[in-house]
Amino acid sequence: MEHAEYIYLLLRAQEVQKLVRRAAEEGEEFFPADSFTPLASGLEAQAVIRPLQPKEPEALILRLRHRDDGVERTDLVRRTQHVFFPCPYTIIPAMLRERGWCEYLAFTTPVPDLPTALHTP
Repeated sequence: MEHAEYIYLLLRAQEVQKLVRRAAEEGEEFFPADSFTPLASGLEAQAVIRPLQPKEPEALILRLRHRDDGVERTDLVRRTQHVFFPCPYTIIPAMLRERGWCEYLAFTTPVPDLPTALHTP
């Protein structure tokens, strides 16, 4: 995972988290698009900040996926997870195969301090 990919995923996760919180404050529910970002490695990634289960604390979740083409990518997935998380994390051991994709999930809780976007006036 390249540094720019890493920063983009973290900043997008923070922005979506803000939208979810704002909607909840207004008595609404926000559903972000289930979009993935292509990585230079050939994997696709999505990072979100949300509870794993209702009423649990928020977690930083990394979803990685690739086409279900029979190519073994477990080592690439594990290296990418290791680069993404700056602290101890949990790997969900089962891989999900669905609609032509293989998907992997890892998370850390509590959410570590993340970089913030620089906003210019």
